[in-house]
This record gives sequence, C-alpha cells and structure tokens, in this order.
Amino acid sequence: MKKTACSAASWFITLLMATIIGSLFSCTGATDDQTTPVKDFSAYFPMYVGDSLVYKYSPRDSSDSLFYWLCTSTVFKKNTQYYQYEVHNHFPNLPHIDTFWVRKTSDGDVYMFSGDSDEFWIDFHTLGYGGVPGKVSKKYFSSSVPAGSFDSCIAIRTFLNVENILEATYAPNIGMIHSLSRDNEQTLIYARIGNRVYP
Repeated sequence: MKKTACSAASWFITLLMATIIGSLFSCTGATDDQTTPVKDFSAYFPMYVGDSLVYKYSPRDSSDSLFYWLCTSTVFKKNTQYYQYEVHNHFPNLPHIDTFWVRKTSDGDVYMFSGDSDEFWIDFHTLGYGGVPGKVSKKYFSSSVPAGSFDSCIAIRTFLNVENILEATYAPNIGMIHSLSRDNEQTLIYARIGNRVYP
C-alpha cells in the first residue's frame, strides 16, 4: 500500500512539474498569434530606391484621399547615407508635399534625419510605451489590408503628444501596412518593394 501511494505521489509530482514547465514555455514572449517570429528586424522597413507605397488616407475631418510614398534616391547627410522618400497626395506626378530621409542600423532600428540631427524613430526590439522612438506594443500577428494578408506583423506605438497616440502595423519585407491615430488612418492598398508588387 505504501509503495502504491509513493508511486501515485511521484506520478502526481511529475505531472505537476510538466504542467508548470509547459506553462512557462507557452507564456514566454509577447506573441499574440502563432505566426513565425522574424529574426531579422531590418525586414520590417525594407529600403530600395524605386519603392512605392500607396495608402488610402482617411482624415478624421475630411474625405479620403491617396498618399504615395516614393523612395527616390540615396543622399548623404553628415557623412551618413539615408534613403530619401517623397510623399505625394493623390498623384505621384504632381509636386510632392513632403520629403523625409531615413536609415536603418544593421539590426533593424530606424533613424530619421530631422532638422539637423539624426533621430531614433522606430525601435523594433523593445516592448513598451514611449514617445519617440516608437516601441513594440504587439508582435507576431496576422493582418489583412487591401494590399494583401501578412503574417509575423509587429505593431509600433508612438506617443505623439499627451492626447494623440499613433499605432502602426509593420509587415516583414513590406513596411508599414496600417496606421491609426486620433487625426487619421492610413491603409496600404498597393506596394512595389524591390522587385515584388502587392497585391
């Protein structure tokens, strides 16, 4: 009888330990879906001269329009190479309405040249909430937009000011596919990245 009780107790302890270990492994990380993690964070902001991304731009207080992001060239600022993007409203053959310059580090962090300095813009590594750079609020989930359905997405949250938070979704090998703030929403409807076209 003592032997049977001992066997039952050891079986119960083994089962309990397996359950605890299993739960520890299943809770590790901040994944929200079972999509495959992407180890190369630089994939979330690909940069090729000639890239174009077309977004449906939906302002809070006016009608929808189209925004075009065009990667037009590389330029050097303070001996550092940046990719130059032009933002066009409605049609890319009209004069552009804004220009910005970005670069990324070997591990995927994105910097923007703003004013006369290099500003840390997007941190794809750090979970948390911050102003600039934006930080990861959700990772490795699936998301669908008119340009396609994408796995292993990462959401970046940026506090623009006390009342305005920007939540942007990035897909690997595409870049930003959706953003939402108090003032507007942008949704990717078409992209040409490198030699691939979406959808």
